Amino acid sequence: MTIALSTRKSGPYTATAGQTVFNYTFPLVDAADLQVIRYRDGVAATLSGSTDYVVTGVGLASGTFVLNVGAILGDIYVAVGDLPIERDADFPGFKSIPNNAINIELDRMIMAQQEMRRDIDGTVTVDPFTGDVDAKGHRIINVADGSDRQDAATYGQLQEAAFASALDVSALALIDTVATDDEFPVRDVSTGLLRKARSQQIADGLPFIQAGTGADTRTLRDKARERVSIEDFDKTAGSGFDDTATFLEAITQLSNAGGGDLCLGGGKRYLVDNNLALLPGVKLVGSRLLTAQSAQATVLNGSTIRLNPTKTITLPASTGLSGVNVVNKNILTAPRQDTQANYIADATAILALFAGTGLTVTGADVSIEKSFIGGFGQCIAGSAAHRLRLRTIMFDGLSGVLSDSALDVSRFYDVHGFPLLTSGRSGTTSEQAMWERSGNAFQLNGLNDGLTAAACFAFCYGSGFVVNGGQSVILSDCWVDHFGTLDRTASIGFHILGSSQLTQLNGCRASSVGRGVILNSDKHVEVIGWRSWATRATHIEHLQGDVNIVAPAMELYGAPSSVVALTVGASAGSCRVAAPYFKDFSNCYSVNAGVESNVSIIEPTYRNCTGTLRGTEVAQAAKLKSTLEVQGTRISTGVDGSNFFWFRNNIGTEPGSLIWGYTTNGSGVAQSVFLSPGANGGLTVDLSRVTAGLPLKVRSYTVATLPAGQAGDIAFASNGRAFAGSTGASNITTQGAGVGSGALTVHNGVNWQLPGMNSTIAA
Repeated sequence: MTIALSTRKSGPYTATAGQTVFNYTFPLVDAADLQVIRYRDGVAATLSGSTDYVVTGVGLASGTFVLNVGAILGDIYVAVGDLPIERDADFPGFKSIPNNAINIELDRMIMAQQEMRRDIDGTVTVDPFTGDVDAKGHRIINVADGSDRQDAATYGQLQEAAFASALDVSALALIDTVATDDEFPVRDVSTGLLRKARSQQIADGLPFIQAGTGADTRTLRDKARERVSIEDFDKTAGSGFDDTATFLEAITQLSNAGGGDLCLGGGKRYLVDNNLALLPGVKLVGSRLLTAQSAQATVLNGSTIRLNPTKTITLPASTGLSGVNVVNKNILTAPRQDTQANYIADATAILALFAGTGLTVTGADVSIEKSFIGGFGQCIAGSAAHRLRLRTIMFDGLSGVLSDSALDVSRFYDVHGFPLLTSGRSGTTSEQAMWERSGNAFQLNGLNDGLTAAACFAFCYGSGFVVNGGQSVILSDCWVDHFGTLDRTASIGFHILGSSQLTQLNGCRASSVGRGVILNSDKHVEVIGWRSWATRATHIEHLQGDVNIVAPAMELYGAPSSVVALTVGASAGSCRVAAPYFKDFSNCYSVNAGVESNVSIIEPTYRNCTGTLRGTEVAQAAKLKSTLEVQGTRISTGVDGSNFFWFRNNIGTEPGSLIWGYTTNGSGVAQSVFLSPGANGGLTVDLSRVTAGLPLKVRSYTVATLPAGQAGDIAFASNGRAFAGSTGASNITTQGAGVGSGALTVHNGVNWQLPGMNSTIAA
């Protein structure tokens, strides 16, 4: 017969339950030339033709093999030709040979060659050009272990090498056979045998011991689970899709485990397109990398949450953020810097995106640190957020930090409000306007009992710090600044108002704002060590309540000449200013006439102040000389019960003289007496310069209590006998004993006498 091209292989056939008949598709010379292989549960078995199956179709182009016992579901059968390599026919010489016999021999030769080609094709081959051995993707089985350095190593040898470096474990349920690829070599310390275990088994049972004396033994699993990452719940988190659900799942699982840090990948940007609420005990921890005061560095570096501005991240009690940027998702780039037009266009577009609230704090003991919050209408809003902790934070929003009615001490340290998202060009007024934010950098409403803010800063905000109703709020070393070239008279550095009780500003500063500090609380406020310069309207404005201002230093520093250092309004209470320093002002004070008696200016220093000292209230006083230092004081009650007094040096026409000035209550009339140093530390009065607006008064004594006195001393003896008349130069009479009505007396160097009479004063 003709022999077609064939691999002399049929199958594999996957059997159904009870199947017995299977095909083969190549010719057979004999039934024994067919070999059937069964694979059951991965184990191969060669069946016997004499007992396991019957062959049909011998001598034909194809046929069947029929199983004596039906197959099991899932059995796999392969039929191959297995012609023996032998020749059992012998043709005698010099005789004719039948054609059939020749055909049979040729057929067997071709069939054997096909089977050899089939088997060779299934084995490794050698490339005729490179000499490389090609296994064609098949496993090489039943290989002997290598012994020489150039021998191939078997899988078993590789396992043994791995086992040799395997970790010793105890108290671990070991297995010898692992059905999956998830396996790891371990050593059973009880037997010394090398075994296999799954990675989860190892994590659950492998011991971990921290370095150091006294360290306790834990498991590798417990140690590894100490750090929980957002990627543990979705390894694709931060790829641009909404990660809110992943955050919520991670937060829930971490909270159920008792709380802890949820770590965010460094340099990754997570999209949160829905409201996100932390659970108590959970803290978001990332790696903020802020390399410069620029939007580019802020938005693109560190661990960033891109938040939908219509949503918010809620922080209830005992939660927090550390090292995380929270940025409006719509702000992706910084404004262009190449031209003014491009910069203003981009910055304007970015500012139009500012909206919503970034972080909403609703509970006590929340901590936010080492983070940036930007691109929102309100960056951080706390309501009843007792003991709120803000540390080393930067923000950029229309408004910055709001704390409303925190009943227990909150602490803010190194909180920095700066227009990072639109910063850049600042050469012109229109460019600088892109830096401005309309709201309040820090707003403290309600009680805010004992809140302290230290080393905090705000630049280009409508108001820096607003305290409205606080209790014992202390602001220390805080600074509010603005562009010095902009005449922003409406901007305010510090604004204390409402019923803010015992508010204290320690070492705070304001520069280039409209008004440095407004004191408008109906309670007591203290300002200690104040510094301000280049303020556009007023440095310190006292409108209401009692204030105590200690050692303020104020400089005009290029501001308009109309700027006043201290303004005291008509509703102001007590205003005590100790040791102020004024530089370059033409008008240091503006005090409402109705509250002059409430104002005390103690030990002032004036540098290059060229205008009137106190404005219209002392317009009659001589002008201050340049570089003049003035020492002054005020006596709250004058000799008539209503006057106040000023003592100044180097004023007037006589160098070294003093002026004693006062105004009567409500009259506005200035009175003055010039005095010069006298003997024994006293003063000599130049009477020619006295304007007697009121009667002169000397000190009163009884005759018995008159001091020793010196020649020229004058006093009043309240019970002295006054002059009663005379009948001649030598006949002087006085009032009688016990009825003296009082008399002026002059000391002659020996006795106190009636003036112009050689008669000693008598009681």
